[in-house]
Amino acid sequence: MRRIEPTYPDLLPFTHQLGHVPLGPGGLALDLVGMRLLREAMPASMGDSHVPRRPLRFLVYASVLQNRHRAVERLLAAGCGVLVVVDTELEISDLPSALAPEQVTLINLWLSPFWGEVPMVSLASFREEGFATGTLVALTPQFPIQGSMTEALVAAQKSGAQFVLFAPLSLSGEDKHLAYEAAFGEEGNDAFEDLLFHTEPVEVAKALEVHGSSMAPELGLREGLLGPGTALCKASCFAAACSLLLWARRLDLLDGVASQGWRLRRAAQALLVSGRDPFELMEEDNLRLVPGFDGWVEAFARSLWSRDGEPFVSLWLRWLGVAR
Repeated sequence: MRRIEPTYPDLLPFTHQLGHVPLGPGGLALDLVGMRLLREAMPASMGDSHVPRRPLRFLVYASVLQNRHRAVERLLAAGCGVLVVVDTELEISDLPSALAPEQVTLINLWLSPFWGEVPMVSLASFREEGFATGTLVALTPQFPIQGSMTEALVAAQKSGAQFVLFAPLSLSGEDKHLAYEAAFGEEGNDAFEDLLFHTEPVEVAKALEVHGSSMAPELGLREGLLGPGTALCKASCFAAACSLLLWARRLDLLDGVASQGWRLRRAAQALLVSGRDPFELMEEDNLRLVPGFDGWVEAFARSLWSRDGEPFVSLWLRWLGVAR
C-alpha cells in the first residue's frame, strides 16, 4: 500500500491507496489521486498489503480489489476503512464477508462522453445491502453547463448513488486537443475552442459545481462522502468532517485569501482525530470539547448538518449566486 497526497484532500481525505489504477475497456482511466485521465497503464505495485498499526482509510479500484481480495480482507479485519472505486462490474461476493458495512463506501464515476468512455457501474445492489454509495462527477469544460450537470446527477441517481462528489479534472493540453479533434475534426467549433483553450479552468469548474450542487438536493442526493468508518472513527463522524471540508474548500473559492475556510478545516481534522460522534456531542451541547470548534464554527456546523439557520444559509445563497 502506498501513501498518497490527493490533489483535492478536502474532497478525498485519504492517505493510502492499495494497488494501481487499471485502464478501462476503452483504454482510459480516471486517477482519483491526481484527478487526471490516464491512457497508459500505471505499473502494478505488489507487496504493499502490510497491515498498519493504526486503522486508516484507503482507496482501491474494484478491478484491483478482485485480484487482491485477501489483502483487503486483512486490512478491514484490522479496522481500516476502504473507498472502493467501482470501475468495473462488482458483486457483493467480491467484498470480504467478515466486515461491517460502514467500513466500506463505494463510488462509481461519471465523465462527460466528450472526454472519453469511463464505465458507470450500477451500485443499487450495494445500497440495498446497507453500504454507502455515491458518484464522483468529474468536472470538465462542457456545453451546456446546466444540461451536463443534470445529465450527470440523473445518471448518478439511477445508478443507486446516495451522494455525489464534484471534482475538477486536471486536463493536459494533449487531453484537450484529442477530445476537440475527435468531436469537431478539421471544421472546428469556435465556442468550444474558446471554452477549452481561452477560458479560466477554475471558473468553469466552479460554475459546473454550483449548478450541480444546486440540483443535487432536488434529486435526493447528498454532497460529500458518507464514509467509510474505521475502528477508531465511525462513518457518521467521517461524514460530518467531510461536509466541513467541502465547505472549507468552497469558502476558499468564494473568498480567496480572505477565506475563513481554514477554521472549518482545522475543526474537521480535530473531529477526525477525536473520533467522537458529532451528533451526540451536539445533543449534549459539547461540540466545543473538540479543538477548533469556536463559536462561529459550532454555529456553522450545526446549521450545515441541519441544512437550516445561520451562518450556513447565507453561505449557501452566496454559493448559488455564482451561477447567475
